[in-house]
Amino acid sequence: MRALRVSYVGELGWELHPPIESMPALYDAVWEAGRAFGIANYGLYAVNTLRIEKGYQGVVDRTDQRIEHA
Repeated sequence: MRALRVSYVGELGWELHPPIESMPALYDAVWEAGRAFGIANYGLYAVNTLRIEKGYQGVVDRTDQRIEHA
């Protein structure tokens, strides 16, 4: 697995890139460990808002090919 601190969520955020077959167990383990710290899911709209706040350029949406700009 790779763990990266290069996401839109900032200094305390991590992106985890595990093999797909380990995703359910990893999600459950991270969720359980994070409950005491107020862990929460966030969706793609939240990620896009964080991208804008960081000042990163938009990317092509793979579903409709529109380009979003910061």
